[in-house]
Amino acid sequence: MKRLLLLAATLTVVLSACAPAATPAPTPEPPDIDATVGALAETMVAGTLTAIPTATLLPTDTPFPTPTLTPAATPTITPTIAPTTAPRPFACNPDGRVLAQMEFRNNSSQQVLAVLSSPICYREFSITPGASVTQTVPVDTYSYYGYIGSDAGFSGSVWLSDNIHAWVLHISDTGAILETP
Repeated sequence: MKRLLLLAATLTVVLSACAPAATPAPTPEPPDIDATVGALAETMVAGTLTAIPTATLLPTDTPFPTPTLTPAATPTITPTIAPTTAPRPFACNPDGRVLAQMEFRNNSSQQVLAVLSSPICYREFSITPGASVTQTVPVDTYSYYGYIGSDAGFSGSVWLSDNIHAWVLHISDTGAILETP
């Protein structure tokens, strides 16, 4: 093995001694360098010139809108209220209905706030101590409720059926009692 290694080393030395010398890198000549620099400069100038925008034209005059004529004044119409045949909510006096009466007597020592209501009528009123208030309303089923001062309250319902007799609600400091006709 030593022989083979010695033979390979000798052969390498002999062959490398016979090889030609390496060629040096070519050096550019000054006119070539000048031409390359000139070509690059012209390319950069051409690129800059294409990037510069052109001058913008001035805008043209915009015409003004044609004025419109003002129309003549519209005559004002005076509204007139026509009578209606529709029922008026909470009016408590629909046409052609039979009326009934209910009296509220305040026998208490305090002011009373009372309400009398039905699907077609609503009344809210206050009664001073010792006074009475009579409500004339259409025949219907009514709910009544109220407050005696700020402490006690009362409530109930009644069917007001005719206009001959008046129902009377006696209000005291402790509550209310309905007197039938």
